[in-house]
Amino acid sequence: MSFQLIIRHNIRHEAASFTGAEVAVFESGAATVGTHESCECQVLDSEEEEADSVWFRVEPRESGFVLARETVSEIYLNNQPVARPETELSSGDVIRVGHWTFCFQKRHPRARFAKSADWPVYACKTTVGLLVILQLILALWPTGRLRYEGIVGRQIAEEQTILMVDQVRRHINSLNGGGQSLTARNALIQVLGGEIDQMANYMRRHREAIPREKWQRLREDLDMHQELVDDLDRGDLPIAVPELETNAALLALTEDRTSADEED
Repeated sequence: MSFQLIIRHNIRHEAASFTGAEVAVFESGAATVGTHESCECQVLDSEEEEADSVWFRVEPRESGFVLARETVSEIYLNNQPVARPETELSSGDVIRVGHWTFCFQKRHPRARFAKSADWPVYACKTTVGLLVILQLILALWPTGRLRYEGIVGRQIAEEQTILMVDQVRRHINSLNGGGQSLTARNALIQVLGGEIDQMANYMRRHREAIPREKWQRLREDLDMHQELVDDLDRGDLPIAVPELETNAALLALTEDRTSADEED
């Protein structure tokens, strides 16, 4: 087991209040302290009468650490003179030699991280994080989804309606091959073509401002025009006008007139 000594010169420390103590760490578990150059913990003080000497040793034992005297100078442990050759040390003991003090502290290995003790904390943090993410998804996803569907739905309706206009216009142009004779069929073709041109001009001028519902109504109108053009292409339109039976009508009028005169 390693230990450390917190070293302080009392007179120097009192003279300079902001001077901190020094810390010496001994991983081997043993050290000699003194002014001699062979000491693992050497202190330099010209005021000491006995220079270049070893003051004491700190050595490990089965029960802990002991303080072993190595000098004739007075050594104090917790302000009590040390008389025995070896004295047991405990963490927090203060050794004093002259104006030097050494606070002895055992160093224990760092405790390993106990995952099992902190799992409730991490579980709570994870739960809170998931709830926050879920709330953000619920707050942002429906709005973004509805906006996306609205934009995409409008674009789809717009493209389908524009394609439908071109399709109906091409179909009408294919039927307009019978000249400019004033027939019911040609008149109907011109009317349908004019309405399709008006719808196409309206879409071109107001394309960016037309809402989705308006595009759907335009598409329904185009479907109706497409049905009329299909009927015209099949010959179902215009409906044939029956011939007038003028002779039968004049005969019926004459008979009615004669009956009225006879009654008079």
